Amino acid sequence: MAEMEEIRLEALKGITVLAIHDAQFRRGAIDDLEGTLRRYGYDLTDQEMERLRNAHEEVSGMSDEDIVREMREGEARVLSEAEEGVVTPGEYVDAAWS
Repeated sequence: MAEMEEIRLEALKGITVLAIHDAQFRRGAIDDLEGTLRRYGYDLTDQEMERLRNAHEEVSGMSDEDIVREMREGEARVLSEAEEGVVTPGEYVDAAWS
């Protein structure tokens, strides 16, 4: 789990939540991942960006509906199952929007 210490799970969880629930963010990220992240105020480490680039490749060419379904079902993921357990979606939403 040493890698998890270097990756801010809350930031990646926030991006995942945005990708599922915000169509404008999702389309922007598909078209221009780094530019969209900057516009939304994200400043990620190299390891965090690598995770997002890998997820980006997985969903490249999919429709919005397919991307959302894949992310909700855990087929396309930024975080591992163990990492998702560290910060659950509900915990993230409570912390970020409370």
